[in-house]
Amino acid sequence: FAMSTFVADDSVLPKRMKEHTSGGGALPSVLYCHGEADSMIKCKWGEAGALRLREAGAHVEWRTYPGVDHDMCAEELLGVREWVLQRLAAQ
Repeated sequence: FAMSTFVADDSVLPKRMKEHTSGGGALPSVLYCHGEADSMIKCKWGEAGALRLREAGAHVEWRTYPGVDHDMCAEELLGVREWVLQRLAAQ
C-alpha cells in the first residue's frame, strides 16, 4: 500500500513494471491512500501516480480522505488494515 506519496513523472517504476509484466510477471495490487488536504504532497500528484501505476498494469485502489493533511486518520488506518487482511485471507 502507499500513503500520501506520488510517482514522479520521470520515475523508472512504471517502465520496470511494464517490463516485468511483458515477461509474464504479475504485479501486486496497490492500495493508494491520500489526504485531500495534504499540504506537502498535493492530492492531484498522488492521483496522477496512481494512474501511472494503473497504466503500467497494476490494479490500483485509490482512496482519499477529506480534511486529512500529510497525516493519517483512524478511517484510513482501519481501511488499510481491512485491505491487508483481505489479501492475507485470500492466500
